[in-house]
Amino acid sequence: MTVTRVWVKESAVEAIRNPKPTFKQKMAKRPTNSSQLASQFSRQASLGLSSTSSFASSTAGDDSDGFRASAKWGWTSGSLVEQTGEQMTIALDQSCLAASSEPLVLPSSALSSGDVLMANDYELSSKGKPLCPDDLISVTHLHEPSVVECLEHRYDDNHIYTSTGPVLLALNPFKNIKGLYGESTMQQYWGKAENNTTETLPPHVYAIADNAFRSMMRKLDETLGDEFPVGCDQSILVSGESGSGKTVTTKFVMKYLAALSQRAGNRPPEKRAYQKVADTRTLPQSNSWETAASEGSDQGLLNVTNLNGENAQDSIEGQVLQSNPILESFGNARTIRNDNSSRFGKFIEIQFTRMGRLVGAQIETYLLEKVRLVNPSPGERNYHIFYEMLSGSLSAQELRSYFIAHTATAEDFKLTATGTYNRRDGICDKETFGALRSAMKAMCFPKEEQRDIFATIAAVLHASNLTFLDYDLESALDNENVHLEPVCHLLGVTPEDLNRALCHVTISAGNDANVQQNLPVEKAVKGLEALLKSTYATLFTYLVGRINDSISYQREYDEDDNTIYNPEFDPVAVIGVLDIFGFESFKTNSFEQLCINYCNEALQQQFNAFVLKNEQSEYEREGIDWSFIDFPENQDVLDLIDKRGSGLLCILDDQCKAPGTTDRSFALDVMNKCKNQQRFSADRKQTARLQFSVHHYAGAVQYSTQGFIEKNRDELPKEACELLQGSTNPFIRHLADIVQFTRTQRTSVKPNALIRRQDAKETVGGEFRRQLRDLRGKIDHMTPHYVRCLKPNDELVQNDFDRAAIAEQLRCGGILEAVRVARAGFSNHYSHSNFVRRYRFLVWKEMRVSARNRKSTVADTSRECMEVIKHLCEKISNGSEENGTEGDNNRVLAPSATAKRYTSTSPVPSWSKKSQTPASKPDASSLKRGGGMSSELAKLGIQFGKTKVFLRHNAFEKIEQMRTKEHSRAAVKLNSVFRMYLARLAFVHVRNVVRSDMHDLIAFENGREDTLDVDGIERFKQLRNSFSGGTSLVDLWAQQVRGSIHNPLPRNMWGQEDPARSFKWMLVDGLWVKNHEIISDEEESYYDEEADYLESQ
Repeated sequence: MTVTRVWVKESAVEAIRNPKPTFKQKMAKRPTNSSQLASQFSRQASLGLSSTSSFASSTAGDDSDGFRASAKWGWTSGSLVEQTGEQMTIALDQSCLAASSEPLVLPSSALSSGDVLMANDYELSSKGKPLCPDDLISVTHLHEPSVVECLEHRYDDNHIYTSTGPVLLALNPFKNIKGLYGESTMQQYWGKAENNTTETLPPHVYAIADNAFRSMMRKLDETLGDEFPVGCDQSILVSGESGSGKTVTTKFVMKYLAALSQRAGNRPPEKRAYQKVADTRTLPQSNSWETAASEGSDQGLLNVTNLNGENAQDSIEGQVLQSNPILESFGNARTIRNDNSSRFGKFIEIQFTRMGRLVGAQIETYLLEKVRLVNPSPGERNYHIFYEMLSGSLSAQELRSYFIAHTATAEDFKLTATGTYNRRDGICDKETFGALRSAMKAMCFPKEEQRDIFATIAAVLHASNLTFLDYDLESALDNENVHLEPVCHLLGVTPEDLNRALCHVTISAGNDANVQQNLPVEKAVKGLEALLKSTYATLFTYLVGRINDSISYQREYDEDDNTIYNPEFDPVAVIGVLDIFGFESFKTNSFEQLCINYCNEALQQQFNAFVLKNEQSEYEREGIDWSFIDFPENQDVLDLIDKRGSGLLCILDDQCKAPGTTDRSFALDVMNKCKNQQRFSADRKQTARLQFSVHHYAGAVQYSTQGFIEKNRDELPKEACELLQGSTNPFIRHLADIVQFTRTQRTSVKPNALIRRQDAKETVGGEFRRQLRDLRGKIDHMTPHYVRCLKPNDELVQNDFDRAAIAEQLRCGGILEAVRVARAGFSNHYSHSNFVRRYRFLVWKEMRVSARNRKSTVADTSRECMEVIKHLCEKISNGSEENGTEGDNNRVLAPSATAKRYTSTSPVPSWSKKSQTPASKPDASSLKRGGGMSSELAKLGIQFGKTKVFLRHNAFEKIEQMRTKEHSRAAVKLNSVFRMYLARLAFVHVRNVVRSDMHDLIAFENGREDTLDVDGIERFKQLRNSFSGGTSLVDLWAQQVRGSIHNPLPRNMWGQEDPARSFKWMLVDGLWVKNHEIISDEEESYYDEEADYLESQ
């Protein structure tokens, strides 16, 4: 019999193995008098314990890593041994058995509650490994454990890319896989599209990029006569947590698009880049990708930002790729989770002409992590550029110009002295600095500009070492600090001006009178930190703008400033590549995590809409009804965060505008205005600690309001801004202008809109909300393509697959939510042939009758599938699956005597509960008549498509119950026939012996002793002497034989003549057997008492 594999929740197994005590049991264990209670509480107080201690209290202040350090895989695999109408028996796999090998008995409702899920069966390769599909949508049972299991099998085979419908899952292998990247691999994917072949290629990030490019070109062809085509833009959204490979995935996408652009530039204007046209002319070898591929060039990760060919790096494609080293040096850092973590989000719009030629790009960045400059976490590094400048890559003369000794290291500066100085991935800072300079050269950065940039970085390094003198309530810069003069020289200011900007504040006293007030050391240090963060962030903003000036397409204008349109070179479509931070949930979550998770909530809403659109398009292709399907929505979470007046970020902005507000006032205001929100929660302990929780799509996250006000304001003191504006260094003054522009940025660009005052500044949260609205607006007008990057383990090592880590990332990345959306209507999809193969035996009698009545003998899978569905629906409607005999012959004999009972333990959050109206039961007569077949199938939860059969979960569960019962009946029948055959073989041997002995006995009774041997005669004589009376030896022998073969007692009295021996079920060679050598606890106690008694005697 085929083994039915299942997945069981660990919580369900735990509930069986270690059931929770009932209320009466708890009350029985409570202390009975007040003295015992007092002693118990005093003992707790002496140990520093609290009866209301929580996870948050035990982990407060430790935000070095997420809660996944103690996460456990929540599922256990097993086999379904028996399933009846009310319960099921499951045998856990040997690798999952912890302490007990007893089978589990669960109610049949565990299938519907989600505590037991059906597992998938895969074909095996020649090496005995499961052959998992490239697309997870094709599997029968699509849920969390099946997705994780399939990804694990593919990861073991070095297949790191897996499709989930329109979404590509990319596992970071933490190693180079030969042949996975490079020009030869790219050629396979663009060759398939250009040659229009039917070859099936495995999932790959190149396929995502190629699909986006071909979709854009097809749309451009459809709008060939339009001057401004609409609907041609594409987007590739790459997301995932730190260390999952987002940055390198983005590089591969950009390099593939640059390669397609070069191919498009080598063809005549009338030819499209996605079409393969026979071209006999010889292309220049300098730009030939095929030549490099034929030479076996496969640089993979080592050459991801370079193009082949002479002067290729100076082309626009090469410049776009060379923007990556610059952004990585100034915006990436080593974290606990990743050695090259992007500490900002970016959206790159790559501009294409009608011919598919890349002519420019535009980069927009989001939410640079400035707090890292002044407060890096233990075990992490600051931004790469600081370590690159101190790696020995600069000459002694350059170091002197930056006031850095040639012996200086990262340990000599407070900003870089974090205790962590190298990278675990083996990348050398000296080499990356060389790549940075090459990229700046390709982007046309003059040497003077490069020196200004590096001088600003050196000024930030020196400024981090500045110290202050404490004069009680006043402070001043330490003039003896050796770093003071380098800071002043590099920033172009005097020590007096710097001291005045950091240690004094100007207060307006009215009537244009200003009063200088000295600041204490604490506020002076805060002012220095604000200056460091603002200077570096402004430098990063300058670099992004400088890169955009170099790589963006510049339109031409006539003398009257009118745009000159050039159809051959003007960009008409873009492909946007989004590299954004993934959902975050640490032990301590602050303002940055709220912004990041808000961004992920917004993108998840678009993701759900996209998946819903694809699911509905499949329903339309299959010709089924989908209007009644209910899909989830997370708009309530977005309203909780950004709704005007009552959203968390709006409340925070209002608090930042009001004078004298603190984190406490913000927390109390939030709890007062949001306490009735379903997605918001704050218990008494959280309220006391100024914390609250938001129930995101990926789970609840607890936020601490400490530092919210300061981080949202992100204020640079006016004195520090004026200091930079008065610098003698033109480059520093230019940075100060950027700061001033940010301070005076207007919130609206409408003609009649009110404009804010010059001194009003946009908050960090307000700016991020505005950027996110613009980003969503762009993506809404693009066709999205999704890549979800996954990190197989937190140790960043190869060949290690952590199921718990993957499951959490799938949940946080929205994959499991997308699966739920995709299968919300019909949870199971079968092709016609697979459906017939799986369920035809349930209606084989009816199918035999139909085959006799059918005139045509030609096999038609779709028609056969429809007949199977029709007969199954009749069985479901008539309830024939419940009218079967429930006697002993209808059950598989399974060891369920010692198993424990179970009740569902799956919690359902209150905000996710929805009222569901059960579908009405169709009339069986209408199915028999064949009228209204589609509507009746829909009521049962079955839809018959053109190539697939779609089943709702209830319909699937009913059919699977019928299948399991039929398997059980067949197993019992086969078992009985086989045992009968074995019993007959044994009986024939006994019967022949008995017949021979009876023949000899009759001969002895009749006096024919000459036919017997001597031993037989002697044996019969002893029998005659042992029995006296008229009893015949023949009758006596026959009676003894019958008694030894047949049990004389009635069947209902079997086992009552002797007490049953104790035993325990054991799994031996895959079979459950009785082990009588294990005695019960009562017997063991009896034997122990017997032994003690004998010893005493």
